[in-house]
Amino acid sequence: MRLLVITNMYPREEDPSFGSFVYEQHESLKAAGIDADLYFIEGYRGRLAYLRAVRALRARRHDYDLFHAHHAYSAAAALVAGARPLVATFHDNPVVTSPLYRRFARAVARRADRFIAVTPAAARALAPVRCVHIPMGTDLELFRPRDKFACRHELGLAADKKYVLFPADPTRRSKRFDLAAEGVELGRRLEPSLELLTFHPAPRLRVPVYFGAADVVLVSSDVELGPLTVKEAIASARPVVSRRVGDVEFLDACDACIPVGDAARDIAEGIIAALSLPPVDAKMVEPYGMRAVAGRLISLYNEVVYGASAAADVEKGSRGKGRNTC
Repeated sequence: MRLLVITNMYPREEDPSFGSFVYEQHESLKAAGIDADLYFIEGYRGRLAYLRAVRALRARRHDYDLFHAHHAYSAAAALVAGARPLVATFHDNPVVTSPLYRRFARAVARRADRFIAVTPAAARALAPVRCVHIPMGTDLELFRPRDKFACRHELGLAADKKYVLFPADPTRRSKRFDLAAEGVELGRRLEPSLELLTFHPAPRLRVPVYFGAADVVLVSSDVELGPLTVKEAIASARPVVSRRVGDVEFLDACDACIPVGDAARDIAEGIIAALSLPPVDAKMVEPYGMRAVAGRLISLYNEVVYGASAAADVEKGSRGKGRNTC
């Protein structure tokens, strides 16, 4: 089986974090033995990129057994091109924030052969479209417990500060850097050593060092479908303070996460509380690791291509041979 991953989110030199989770999932599938190519729709250049993508995908629609599109626009281009069978995963926040966009995304998801919801929030937003819940994986080799002071030395940071990491682009208004800064400023009244830490933009291999250097990771966004950041923080053995956005079910179930209200004072109180939490057990995110998620994706791919009963037989045979089917 040959797979083509289609995405309009992918790292590039001027924005190395853009769609990094798609890159990592693609790499994890290849590491699992999947014959997987990737087509990047450069949608950031303008809408004509999608018209070019339709032409390119139509020319290649017989070269693959399965297509996996990330983002509603990418999936729509694949559908117009006749790229079937199609698995679709959406990561875009407008499925939650924009009724008009949500209707579009729901129509696209309904026409895909399988729709993957990365979080319960995504499933709720696009209901009643049937979905399979498979989260984006966390790179547990990249994000792992690190020595805090070694990370600070590498980054040139002070050893005696309490760093609160804001792991997003400060210029994106929905991420609410202003709220994070206000929360940290209020928190200084109780903990004068608090300092807000950012890294955007930074090479992907550098990002885990910032997680390792932090005392607390903060999500102050107005809206999120995930965020993957929360699981990356836990994998780095760092506690999380987050507004109740996105994957709140995970936040509520995780002892290392402190869900807070929307006010800066709520964030400040959460940060202070997080500083007193016991050490974080990074093993709690192992079910969300890249390898585990890749295995779930492969099972879904086999089901789409071979059918449920045939896929079970195929996977049983592939395990006997010590390799994956796709």
